[in-house]
Amino acid sequence: MGKRYNPENFVDRVYMDSKFAELRTELITYFDGRLRELQEGICTESKSLAAGKKTATPVRKQEGEPDPYMIWKMNMNKRGTELAKKYPKQNDSLNTVLRKIYLKMDRQYGVCLAQEVKDCKGGSDKKPSTLEAISRSEKLRNLFESILYNMEDECKLRDEKTQAADAAMLARTRQEIIQPLIDARNDHSIYGSATYSAVGARMRKKGIDFDSAEAAYRGKTGIKRKIKHNELIDNDADLKKKFAETVAEMLHEAGKADHERAS
Repeated sequence: MGKRYNPENFVDRVYMDSKFAELRTELITYFDGRLRELQEGICTESKSLAAGKKTATPVRKQEGEPDPYMIWKMNMNKRGTELAKKYPKQNDSLNTVLRKIYLKMDRQYGVCLAQEVKDCKGGSDKKPSTLEAISRSEKLRNLFESILYNMEDECKLRDEKTQAADAAMLARTRQEIIQPLIDARNDHSIYGSATYSAVGARMRKKGIDFDSAEAAYRGKTGIKRKIKHNELIDNDADLKKKFAETVAEMLHEAGKADHERAS
């Protein structure tokens, strides 16, 4: 009896096909590069012999030594793929991640990647990929990595802020929302008042108008007395959402600072 068809065996078929295609491209690029090196070495030695001069033997990698440029490209592709898989709503694929990085390198940092690719191509008939051209420059590699790592941090922050603003989070009390930040700040003030003040200041800095919110609340309820910010947050869904997002943002910053100190 033949093997039964199991659809689970084909769940990652598309992903595996894409990875094989990437690996094939990397191998072709690698062997093309090695062939160019051999051809250039032969041409140089031939010209030197014809001129009657001695030339030093070109420095070449030991047989079987991995290509550092290829390793770097594979690492960056892997990291970009992981970013897209972790935050698919922000980056739907590796290509999206790469396009965003290239765009930032071009527009924000003034790197002419088209020229870099042209220079990397040299006299070869095969046009290198943009990542291949970047891999050949230490300066560009460092810039690429910096942008990619910042993207990871930004995606994480946006994801945390989205989670902070969802219905489950907003169903919590104001104290439950802010307590993790109070703990992270090691705040021993009464009821975490220092942290509340810091969050309020950040909200105002971001353009939150508590005076307008208070006026709207007075008009809605008819209350004449002074209304504290905490009461406004508890009774205004939009303000509570901004409060939760700000807490998430500050909590992310606190965690990042702890990580940097530990490093």
